[in-house]
Amino acid sequence: MEPLNSKDRLWAIVKLSLLFLLTFIIFIVAIFFDYGGVPLKENQLLKEENKKLKEEQAELNKLFQQLDSVYVNILKLDNDPNGIIKSTVAGQMVAISGFAKSESKLTSKISNNAFNSYSIILSEKQKTMESAGLNKDKEKLETEIKDLKDQLKDMKEELKDCETELRMGSRNN
Repeated sequence: MEPLNSKDRLWAIVKLSLLFLLTFIIFIVAIFFDYGGVPLKENQLLKEENKKLKEEQAELNKLFQQLDSVYVNILKLDNDPNGIIKSTVAGQMVAISGFAKSESKLTSKISNNAFNSYSIILSEKQKTMESAGLNKDKEKLETEIKDLKDQLKDMKEELKDCETELRMGSRNN
């Protein structure tokens, strides 16, 4: 037994399926245009942020190379009679202070802290070198005083000899 309206039922099912499919496609397209651009925008933002981070990393690497060279030169300051290394360190400190104007907050903060730390180290190193110079001067003065005391002792002995000769000479007359 076959239903009398099978063609109508079939047509109704096809229309329902087409309407469902059309509604589903419209829904998917709406979601894509509404939210589909978000991953593309987010991807673009992430690429820009990644580029900034790479630039900041390169800047930090340059800063750390500068800091390492300053540290090495600070260690060499003891053997710098002509002041060449001291002037090199001063130039490097100026370069480090240039990083303080960086757009990166981290780089500028590290640069400022390193500059302040190295400035303190340099001032203490200079005080140490000055005190070492004073110690050398003190040693020189102490040896000079010792030599002068020896000369004074010799002169006193000569004076005694001269006095005894003078007394002997006055007795002979």
